[in-house]
Amino acid sequence: MINYMPIDMGQSLDKSEILDNFKPDKAWNYWSFEKLTESKGGKYGKNDITKNAKIKYPKLCEYISHLPFTHISNVKINIQKEKALPHIDFVSKEEGLELYKNNIENEPCGYRLVVKGKNDVLKLHNNNEVKTCFLPTDTDCYVMNHTGGIHSVDDDSGRVVIYISGFIDKEKHLDILNRSMKKYSEFKL
Repeated sequence: MINYMPIDMGQSLDKSEILDNFKPDKAWNYWSFEKLTESKGGKYGKNDITKNAKIKYPKLCEYISHLPFTHISNVKINIQKEKALPHIDFVSKEEGLELYKNNIENEPCGYRLVVKGKNDVLKLHNNNEVKTCFLPTDTDCYVMNHTGGIHSVDDDSGRVVIYISGFIDKEKHLDILNRSMKKYSEFKL
């Protein structure tokens, strides 16, 4: 099982669009964030990116459209406030059983985009071992096992990461994973 791997999207993220417009308006645990999705289906349901987010972040929305989702559930732009202790991102399976089942079948499928921050602060915890997840400089995207991968983030205050979850298109996802495996196999954990 792959728990972490950089992703070859074949395109770059327009970081200035995000950094110039990002205004966090909520906080939770180690992050302040701006949510870009409606919650009509609940945070684990089938949701849409808001009209406001499409206007504010058109290039980001275009980038996200190339990720292997049939439906988006949650998109947040997070800014790190402090060290993130070991945790699992998606643990509320009772609230979103349909999404949880889809994600379990397609792990690793927690897509993340690094807008700003160090490339060696994400740590993967497996038993008593802690491994550093390195993000190569030629990509902004990685995927992680977000239903079972225990991870932490060293203190990198001001780190900006986009959290994306949703229902996975298995065929498109496998194509992206296989392409990325060829390019980034030395970085996978």
